[in-house]
Amino acid sequence: GLVISANSAEFRDSKLYSLDGIQIINGGQTTASIYNAWLHAKNSKEKELLPQIEKNLADLRVPMKIIVSNKNMSDEERSRFRKKISSTANSQNAVKQSDLSANDPFQIEFARVVNTMRTPDNDFWFYERARGLYNAELYRIKGNRVAVSNFKTLHPESKLLGKDDLAMAYIAWEGQAQDCARGKEYAFSEFSKTVREDKFFEYDPAKPFEMSKDKAQTILARWILFKALQDAVSKTKINPIKNPRIAVVYTFTLLGKKYGKKMKWDRIWSHQGPSDLFLENLAQMAHDVDTIIRKHLGDSMINMYGRQTQCLEVLTKEFSFENRNFDSDYELS
Repeated sequence: GLVISANSAEFRDSKLYSLDGIQIINGGQTTASIYNAWLHAKNSKEKELLPQIEKNLADLRVPMKIIVSNKNMSDEERSRFRKKISSTANSQNAVKQSDLSANDPFQIEFARVVNTMRTPDNDFWFYERARGLYNAELYRIKGNRVAVSNFKTLHPESKLLGKDDLAMAYIAWEGQAQDCARGKEYAFSEFSKTVREDKFFEYDPAKPFEMSKDKAQTILARWILFKALQDAVSKTKINPIKNPRIAVVYTFTLLGKKYGKKMKWDRIWSHQGPSDLFLENLAQMAHDVDTIIRKHLGDSMINMYGRQTQCLEVLTKEFSFENRNFDSDYELS
C-alpha cells in the first residue's frame, strides 16, 4: 500500500473530497509496479493490451494511509515530520539518512535550479535528490529512441550528481576532511547541518528556501574540481594513489584553508573543469599529502587514520605550499 502525507484535507458529507500538498512517503515499489504495468502495455506491439491494462488499473484499489500535518507547521518542521514517518514506516528496505532527505527544502530547490540550468557545454547537470531518478527518467521514455537519445545528450551520465557526492566535496572544502573520511553518509549528515548554519545558504526555516543560479554554479564548481582531482589521482597509470579518497579530501581541506577566499569558482564553472596546470599542481599536492599521511599512520588503516584529529594536525604541521606556484594558476590569480 501507500503512506501519503498532505498539508490539508477537505471532507464533505463525511467523505474525503480533496487533498492539498500530497507527497508519497512510502510506497515507491507499489507506485512503480502500477506505472510499469501501464508503460509495458503502452509500449507493447499488441495494440489491444493497453485498453485492457487501463481497464484493470481503473478497477484497482490500493490501501492508503493519509497523514495530514498540522497546518501551522513550517516547511522545515513538515520536512522533519515526513522523515520520521518514512523512517518508522519503511521496513522493507534499508533506509539511509540521505534517502529520507529527498524532500528537504534545500534538496527540492537545488535540484529544480540545477536540472534546468544550461551549462556552457550546452547541456545540463542532473542532480539526484533521490536515488534512481536518472534511471527512472530513462525508463519513463523507454521505447522512444529519439527521446532517449535527446535525454542522454542533454543530461550525459558524466554530469549525473548524487547528493552524497556533492556533500563530500562541499564539506571537504569547508575543512571537514575528518568527517568525509567517515564515509559519504556521514558527510551528507554534516552537510545537511551546514546548509542550515552556513550564511552562504541564507537558510531561514520560517521562509521558503530559494537558490540562485550563481550559488548553484558555485556549489557545482566545487564538485567539478573535487571530481577532477579524484579522477586525476585514481585513474593515472603513473604513480597512482592507493585508496585515494583520504588524500583527496585532505588536499581539498588544505587548499580550502589556504585559498578559500581567492578561488574563482566562476572560472571552473565556465570551463566545466579546472585548467590542466591547476589540476596537475593539485594532483602533485595530493601525492605529497598521501606520502605524509602514510608516514604517520603506523599500523592503522588509512581510512581509520583519516578519521582522527591527528591526521589534520600532522598535515598542517608538515605540509607546505611554498614553491607550488598555485598563486599563478588561472583559478586563483
